[in-house]
Amino acid sequence: MKYSLLFAVVALVGLPGVARAHWDAGTVWFVVQFPDGATPTIDGNHGDWDGVPSSYGIDNSVFNDARGLIPEGWTHADWDVTDFNMFHRIGWSDTENKLYLATQVFDDEHNMDRTSHWSEDDSWEVSFTMNHDAVVSVEEGGYTDISDATIGINSRYNFSVPVHPTLGDYFWMRPGDLTGTEWLWPGTDWIEFNYTWDGDEFGESTYYYEMSIKPIGSYPLGLDGYQPDDLDVWDLEEGEIVHISLVMIDNDGSDNSYRTPGCCGYWSTLDNCCSSVNDWVLAGPDAAFTTSVEADSWGRIKARFQ
Repeated sequence: MKYSLLFAVVALVGLPGVARAHWDAGTVWFVVQFPDGATPTIDGNHGDWDGVPSSYGIDNSVFNDARGLIPEGWTHADWDVTDFNMFHRIGWSDTENKLYLATQVFDDEHNMDRTSHWSEDDSWEVSFTMNHDAVVSVEEGGYTDISDATIGINSRYNFSVPVHPTLGDYFWMRPGDLTGTEWLWPGTDWIEFNYTWDGDEFGESTYYYEMSIKPIGSYPLGLDGYQPDDLDVWDLEEGEIVHISLVMIDNDGSDNSYRTPGCCGYWSTLDNCCSSVNDWVLAGPDAAFTTSVEADSWGRIKARFQ
């Protein structure tokens, strides 16, 4: 089934205060629209993103310590880019009705020594929802955790690469961890994923993650397994808002429990994990792909959300 989002930019303009109802009030990021015939090939090579203006990207400066792991008094001015440095971009296609994500991360040590859970190693986590009712107001806490009550309207895609040599895993998703959902795992039309790296695979390196996903709006609850016809797929449209949150885990060395202060970095675009609350606007065609960009046009759009 396919649905259109009803909560568009024009609706935000007409409803005072609504734009400030979600996590980190007033913060809105933009999803670049790829022209027909120019959507990224999901191969872990970010060359397809070279024409995307840097204004669409987000970096270390917007990420928060989600597990209380950093020393007291630490600020973003103390960020050590020789230890960990990241840059994220999100795109979309009207014709393909897909979202595209590209993350570039430098790490002085790419960790792969977990004994059980994927999050004990370096990982890339993407959570999203197309349902605005899943995002509560800042006054109520600013986000909603994925739980049995909300699993049907939130999706999580988590990667820890390469494939673990003994556990044999690299990917985990909600609700794809349930049985019978292999048909929507990476390598299908529902989700494509790939990565490459420069440098030492398990040492100092830069990893390039890339993914495309269909905008699943909801999953039915209470089923033993899902089939494609059970899913609601939203129809992406220019000017609409989607909720996407990103988490990067930086685990160095053998002390890799992300619940241990001082062990690592657990960086999130909100103040926690596992939720989809940040506001991203599906941008219209950008002249930067062909001719030039009207610099003040983005200023006018952003001003609507202040």
